[in-house]
Amino acid sequence: MSAELYNLILTTNFCTGMNFLQWYGPQPQLIITEPELIKEILNNKDRAYPKAKAPNYVKQLLGDGLVTSEGEKWLKMRKLANHAFHGGSLKVNSCFGFELFVKLADI
Repeated sequence: MSAELYNLILTTNFCTGMNFLQWYGPQPQLIITEPELIKEILNNKDRAYPKAKAPNYVKQLLGDGLVTSEGEKWLKMRKLANHAFHGGSLKVNSCFGFELFVKLADI
């Protein structure tokens, strides 16, 4: 599959809210785009969706911030970044941001 076709499929599925399965080598990845399912996963009150331990190179790249931390440190970072997670901001910028990410990443 060409990179252009893959980008089109990925962007279309993401912006229309369709969940889809993609393969990363031999490992399947379920991409969730439905807002209610995303809320359930991100809330994770029962710890049903554990955060994967970040490899060392990811911690070196991103530091010990919101993406890689857990517990009290994550809560502190989350409070600092709260305005970025406001529903209105996410709704307006989600498709544009994803399309920009795909172009920059050249997936």
